Amino acid sequence: ILCAFLMLIACEEQPITIPEMGIPITDKVVLIEELTGVSCPNCPRGVAAVEAIYALYPGKVVSYGIHGALQSSPKSNSKYDFRNQDAFDLEESLKPFFGKPAAAINRTLFEGQLFVSSTSVDQWASFVEQELNEPQVANIAIETTYDEDTRTTTINIGVGAIVEIPGAVNLHVSITESHLIDPQDDVNTTIQDFEHNHVL
Repeated sequence: ILCAFLMLIACEEQPITIPEMGIPITDKVVLIEELTGVSCPNCPRGVAAVEAIYALYPGKVVSYGIHGALQSSPKSNSKYDFRNQDAFDLEESLKPFFGKPAAAINRTLFEGQLFVSSTSVDQWASFVEQELNEPQVANIAIETTYDEDTRTTTINIGVGAIVEIPGAVNLHVSITESHLIDPQDDVNTTIQDFEHNHVL
């Protein structure tokens, strides 16, 4: 009993310092290209991770969901087929070895990764933070107008380099649609009224 008493009074609790998480002060915006699919039972976990990243870094992230060939076939009662040729091509270019869900963060190959798309959903937020802490290299200004009568969109884009960027620079424009309610496979079930957002 004496030994136990001495051990108790000899212990001094050490406080654990937890660094505050803050949004990096930058105009930089990070692109998340999420490989997903209606028939992918693990993909709702990826969708939830992307939404959590939006909440963590408001205004600092844009994303689109790529419904390519793998696990993207619509369900028998689906209203929509989210697949398209651009999605097939992007999935073929970005797909990792291990399947879906996966995401490419600014198409950056991070330390310890074999592919630009990572299936490690829990690491996506840290990859976004790493990219936000990298120096910004360009400014992009976008102005859009939409004519409902002709269903025509005009997109004007201006790009200005902040530093010299070696090699060829390419620009691609993607249009996404959100708030689409349609079935989605989940683990051991199908969610009939799943909200699909940022669909390419």
